Amino acid sequence: MINPLNIEKKYLRLCIKEIEDKLSWGKKEGWTNHNFKTLSEDISRITGISISISSIRRIFGQDKSYKDNFNPQLETRNSLVRYLGYESWTDFKKKKGRNFVTNLSTLLVKNKLLLAITGGLALITIILMLIFSDLSIINRSYYFSGHNLDGYAPHTVAFQYDITKLRGDDFSISFDEFFHPPLNINLPKEEHIVTHTYYNSYYYYVYLKRKNKVIATDKVMVRSKGWDYGAFIGDTYFKLPENLLANKDRLVLLPSELVKCDVDTTSDYSTEFKNIDDFGVDGDNMEFSSRLRLNKLLRTRGCYHFTLRFLGTNGFSSVTLNNIGCSSLSRILWGDYKRNGQFDDLSFLAQNLFEWSTFTVRVKDKKGELFFNGQSIHKFTYTKSLGEIKGIHVYFLGSGEIDDIKFIRSNNGQIVINDNFNAAISK
Repeated sequence: MINPLNIEKKYLRLCIKEIEDKLSWGKKEGWTNHNFKTLSEDISRITGISISISSIRRIFGQDKSYKDNFNPQLETRNSLVRYLGYESWTDFKKKKGRNFVTNLSTLLVKNKLLLAITGGLALITIILMLIFSDLSIINRSYYFSGHNLDGYAPHTVAFQYDITKLRGDDFSISFDEFFHPPLNINLPKEEHIVTHTYYNSYYYYVYLKRKNKVIATDKVMVRSKGWDYGAFIGDTYFKLPENLLANKDRLVLLPSELVKCDVDTTSDYSTEFKNIDDFGVDGDNMEFSSRLRLNKLLRTRGCYHFTLRFLGTNGFSSVTLNNIGCSSLSRILWGDYKRNGQFDDLSFLAQNLFEWSTFTVRVKDKKGELFFNGQSIHKFTYTKSLGEIKGIHVYFLGSGEIDDIKFIRSNNGQIVINDNFNAAISK
């Protein structure tokens, strides 16, 4: 008979393995008490729930008296998976595609299988043996594991893989670095390692694909040292001198400076600012505000934009504002809440961006609100969690300016970033 406790333990092993991969500290058997203490503090900081060091050691099999029998309470399991960016233990199991008992029960009811029939019993036995022989499809059919996933640019990562047991040859990997083509690299089945060097700071989503369908994912954090910056025209990226923001009282890349870096400022160029780090901020409970202003280009179609993007462990969310008259180009993408100015009325996102204005995004318990110059302009709700914030990305069409940046944990009011740039900026 299938023991539900054993099923939960198999899920727990998957959770532990994912935490191991996230932390990149090596195998848990080699962790010291300092590692477990750091993990305990990180879980408390990110989820708001404390798990003692001794409990974490038991969960990870480092307390011999509990190695085979310890099964943490549901609240503890919820905290572990929330640390990974999932909503709950149930959400974790669902997204791992392992809610087999419920699915099988539904299948039996729908098809009205007669369990008394010998053939039916034999068939069900075979199905259960196949399902529960190994809950980790990754371990059974293919292997995909990233290494050295955290660092500063330039930064090289390596992914070990084994796809020899999968049918077909159309396999590829996307390293998500738009300005460093090719976007997709074909993976030979006879090879087992692929590397990539990242030249720009960002929080990247790496995808293992089969016929352009994603079958596995991982994340790479290439950190910035404070606010990083750059300029681009189409798919051409311009890496700018490290001291370009020195002695400035705001974030701005002036056209006269960009010309000296071979940027054609008579074309539709864009400038960006980004801060990539472990902020310890829950994407569903945060507040961001800044003063901003757009500068008009020498030559353009007349529509300008400002985009604010948050990079989370579960994906990214963003909002795009445009100048008055260009609301069809505005966008909101926040979890499963998506609005497109071409098909939705987003006129509230069309504002006078050529004067200094304050834009604020406030999110609490998956309820968001946008403010412009202190006035609420839009409210929305969503269900798909953003996870923990790993990056803030701001970009303009042309040379925009930013000042008075605040990034706050909305659940406790703690200020994480408070940049007014009164002092000189140095890289």
